[in-house]
Amino acid sequence: MSLITEIRKDIINIINDSDKIQEVSNFPKSNFKGFPAVAVVWAGLENEVATNVEFERIVTFKIYIFEQVGRDIDNIYANNRAEDNIAEVVADLIDRIDTTYNLDGSTAVDFSM
Repeated sequence: MSLITEIRKDIINIINDSDKIQEVSNFPKSNFKGFPAVAVVWAGLENEVATNVEFERIVTFKIYIFEQVGRDIDNIYANNRAEDNIAEVVADLIDRIDTTYNLDGSTAVDFSM
């Protein structure tokens, strides 16, 4: 398993522990089983000497949060509810992810948002 796959799997496992999220995927999709839903997507890998400490890689992921508002997107109540739900999910994810983990003896992962 590649380092990128392993890190994404660990991020998804951390997010899956949240009771505020109905589904976590490794790609955005249109048919989530419930909302709010989250997609964890690999965004890039930096390993140039000019951008990093030598012998260090920065693997970047984007975390997308999806909420359902219904068919009437002008419905103020639905929009406010969706915004409140997303704010709760963001706060929960920050609490869960904003720390450093060691995947193995030599790989330190710094999760920050």
